Amino acid sequence: MSSRAKPARAPELTEAHEEKLKKLRIHEHIYKAAKLQSVSTAQANEHLGRNKWKGNLQGLMYPCLGADGSAKGFRIRRDHPEIEDGEEKNKYVWSNDQPHLYFEATSRQWLSDMSVPVAFVEAYTSALAVRSWCERMNRPYLVIATAGCWGGTARSAKRRTSTANVSMRKDPFRICTTSLSPAGVRR
Repeated sequence: MSSRAKPARAPELTEAHEEKLKKLRIHEHIYKAAKLQSVSTAQANEHLGRNKWKGNLQGLMYPCLGADGSAKGFRIRRDHPEIEDGEEKNKYVWSNDQPHLYFEATSRQWLSDMSVPVAFVEAYTSALAVRSWCERMNRPYLVIATAGCWGGTARSAKRRTSTANVSMRKDPFRICTTSLSPAGVRR
């Protein structure tokens, strides 16, 4: 037997985070491929590359996966953001990295296939939900999240789903501008 310490286990999700993902009907293999992990405030600060946050940063961390599958940065959906004027403040916090599109891990296989439609969504969780819906419907889509279409200025979480079919060079793709809107990718 080796005297070396065992390598750290892969990060896991809290039961609450896993339950939330399952409630959204996101398949387990999809959120595991996304490398999501539950983090404490200390872990969050370590990944964010800063220690300026005084509040509770405990939450669900999403590595921002680029087209090549590598993490380009991190985004944390805080479990307990501050409330200001009845609205959540700083619900999401970013690492110091350059903003980047999020390429859903299991759909990257179609990145070079021009016959596969592209679904653009707003949120990372939406990308996972849409990908799960695509699997249930047996439809291939390359799913990409923009990490917000309002630039962080939206004051109301009560937005209606807005989808648009856009044609570029006769290659259709879908844009879903509200989080968690798998219905938005229907033809």
